[in-house]
Amino acid sequence: MEEAVSEKAALKQKVADARLQVRELSVRIKELLVKRMRPSPMKIEEEQALHPQLDRLKTRRKLVGHFGKVVSLTWARDSERAMTASQDGNVIVWNALTAKKAELVPLKSSWVMFAEISQKGPELFATGGLDNVATIWKAPQEGKEDAGYTLAQEFYGHDGYVCGARFLGDSSRLITTSGDATAGLWDFKKSKARGDKDGDRIAVSVFFLKNNTSSKFFSPKFVTWTFGLLRSSKGTRRM
Repeated sequence: MEEAVSEKAALKQKVADARLQVRELSVRIKELLVKRMRPSPMKIEEEQALHPQLDRLKTRRKLVGHFGKVVSLTWARDSERAMTASQDGNVIVWNALTAKKAELVPLKSSWVMFAEISQKGPELFATGGLDNVATIWKAPQEGKEDAGYTLAQEFYGHDGYVCGARFLGDSSRLITTSGDATAGLWDFKKSKARGDKDGDRIAVSVFFLKNNTSSKFFSPKFVTWTFGLLRSSKGTRRM
C-alpha cells in the first residue's frame, strides 16, 4: 500500500515537472520567434562602420513653427522646399534654404498622419489621417501665389485611418493605404478600385521594375512584420 502511494506521488511529481518544462520551452520558443522577427538593433559603432558618411552629417537648418507632433516630411520636386504635417492641424511648406515658412495650410482635421507632395504634373499634395479621408490640395496658379493652396478633392471610402499615399505618373492617380486593411487606387476623374486585404498598412512605396515601365507596382508595409507586392495595371493582388 505504501509503495503504491509512493509511486503515485512520484508520478504526480513527474507530471508537474513535465508541465513546468513545457511552459519554459513555450516561453523560450516565443522569445526566439520574436527575436527572429525583430532583429536586435545595431550598435552605433557598427552602424557607423557600415555607413561612414554618417559622420559627415551635420545639422544645417532647424524648421521651427509647429505646435504639435510632426508626423511627416516630404521634399518638393525642386529640392528647395520641404513640406511637413503636424498634429497641430497644419501643413507647412518651408523654404529649406532659409528655414522660413513659405506657406501654411490649415487642415480640416488635426489628426493628420502624413502629407505627400506630387513630383510630376500639377503641383498637388495629399493628406490623410484619423478622419478616414484622403484629401487633395492644389497649389495656386502662377501669378496668384497669394491665394495659397486650396482644397481640390476628397476621397471617401476607407473604413479606417488613412496612413500613407503616393501619387502615380502625372499625378492623376493616387494610391492610399489604410488601417481598414485595404490599399486604394484612386483616379481623380473616375471611381476608386479597392485593393488587397491582409493586415494594417502603415506606409506605401511606388516604383517601376527594371525594363518594365508600363507596369506599376506598389508595396504596402504592414504592422504584421510582412510586406506585399501589388500590381495596379491588371487589378490589385497580393504576390
